[in-house]
Amino acid sequence: MDHEPRQANHPHGWMMRCVLITPSFDYEAWLAALHYGALEAGLEMIVNHTGDLEPGSTEDRRLIVTTNKKFLNPAPDAHIAVIATGLVGAVAKTCELTGGSGIYAVIDAAELVVDALNYPNANIITEEATAAGRALEILPGLRVVAPTPSSGDMLGPVESAGAKALLLYANGLPDVGTSSEWLPQLFFYSPRREKQRERITSLDITGGPGLLVNGPQISLPPGRWEITVQFTLDDDAARYELALEWGGLPDHFVTMSVKPNHGGLFRAVMSFETDRSVRSELRIRLTEGALHGQFEFLGAQVRRTG
Repeated sequence: MDHEPRQANHPHGWMMRCVLITPSFDYEAWLAALHYGALEAGLEMIVNHTGDLEPGSTEDRRLIVTTNKKFLNPAPDAHIAVIATGLVGAVAKTCELTGGSGIYAVIDAAELVVDALNYPNANIITEEATAAGRALEILPGLRVVAPTPSSGDMLGPVESAGAKALLLYANGLPDVGTSSEWLPQLFFYSPRREKQRERITSLDITGGPGLLVNGPQISLPPGRWEITVQFTLDDDAARYELALEWGGLPDHFVTMSVKPNHGGLFRAVMSFETDRSVRSELRIRLTEGALHGQFEFLGAQVRRTG
């Protein structure tokens, strides 16, 4: 996702009609619907995944369709639409489009979705507006029939967890109070004593201080974001201090220290505020050396609070 398109350097922008589609199982169906609508409107549809297009004029009749905002260079008076539907398939489709896999595809998918929903002056089309067979005016003079949603293929554990996390954006940018669940499959874990584990999420913390869990680097738009973290400690692990960090990469974090001195199930609630879109991350660190102890991470819930 680091390709820099050539036309992005055009000083004033030239694209007059742009459609940004978030990855989904419905992607090909939307392309077909847009192609038919473009033909009826006398437009030439161009699917652009490289950014290498020759600039046109204000009379340009091309309809530029892409999944990545980097490949758009709209004129100041351009008409722009964002289609953000079928997010259950966003991670799986991102694997196909970017070549990423596993957690890295979740990271890419979330960034594509948030970038699209944040696009300025765009007509945002979400699941609510797209009953199958309903005619929609995507751009002035461009009408399409919403495709029948696809259930897609069976999802693997990480893709399924990613789909659940991206429900945060099912109705567009989340309002205050909107939340989603971040399952343990979305996170990275310390390799310490990895071969002895029954579950990747259950760590023997014996050893020196260091990072136990971090992730998932899912993009969040501007706002105040609360995370509720769940984990267990046995009596041995509970005698050592943990530092929990929550915020946006690279360096916008709040920190909480935890040292309960008794085993059990624990919840920690933390909040940070950002004025820009960020890749969010939770980090749980062991701050001192441990002789014994078992720690298990049970996931987190994220909620917009402001």
